[in-house]
Amino acid sequence: MRQHGFPDTITIDKSGANTAAIEALEEETGHPIEIRQNQYLNH
Repeated sequence: MRQHGFPDTITIDKSGANTAAIEALEEETGHPIEIRQNQYLNH
């Protein structure tokens, strides 16, 4: 993230741990990140 900056959108599966980590990062940095949760978008 240092080299390319923060993403605007992140695609993840339905994992609660991933969601919690992204939301914590959002709170820490103040940068809004859209979370797309879909089983098939990662493939």
